Amino acid sequence: MASGGGAKTHLWLKIKASCYGIPILVPSEPECGVIGCAAMVAAASGRFRTAQDARGNFRALQGGGDPRSALVRDVFQHAAGIREALLE
Repeated sequence: MASGGGAKTHLWLKIKASCYGIPILVPSEPECGVIGCAAMVAAASGRFRTAQDARGNFRALQGGGDPRSALVRDVFQHAAGIREALLE
């Protein structure tokens, strides 16, 4: 799962998904801190009994990035070789 600024760039999400080999999900509202605040306000104002009760009403996921494993694996292996050469 990605949130914040990194969740707003589709290319970055694809890179991360490819590196990890799994899809990366993004909340429908990438700025999750705002959602947490909204849940606390909803509880404090009496709309929900607790922030935990409110949480389910503020949470939704959308697609982010799907892995391209072979491409990223090849690039990663190449970059790892360069890194090792630089460290010698």
